[in-house]
Amino acid sequence: MAKKKQGQLENHVSGQSNKPLSRPAHALPHPTVVDEIKADAQDGLTSSEAKSRLDEYGRNEFGDSGGVQPAKILLRQVANAMTLVMLTTLFVWEVERADPTTGAHHGDGESVVGEGRDGEKRVG
Repeated sequence: MAKKKQGQLENHVSGQSNKPLSRPAHALPHPTVVDEIKADAQDGLTSSEAKSRLDEYGRNEFGDSGGVQPAKILLRQVANAMTLVMLTTLFVWEVERADPTTGAHHGDGESVVGEGRDGEKRVG
């Protein structure tokens, strides 16, 4: 049965049923949807049709995917493109902000106002 399910998944298009309708269900009149899925509007599927679909498609189960994994969610949120751009920008800004001669950061309480005639930096 596993090989049968795997073969079905190879041809499956995500977001579509196993046997797609002529148009999306929301764009079709109710009687057309009922007719295309071969169901009865009052009673649903017959027992034989339900068994036939169960044999053809298998049970409607999610399987053992492990459920919600908070660590994976956090990693996906942190490692997205916008966050990486922001972290790169922060790094570049910090490197550019540092004074290469002293290693001090501008804005640490001192700001260079200019240079005097003797070439010394004036701090204000």
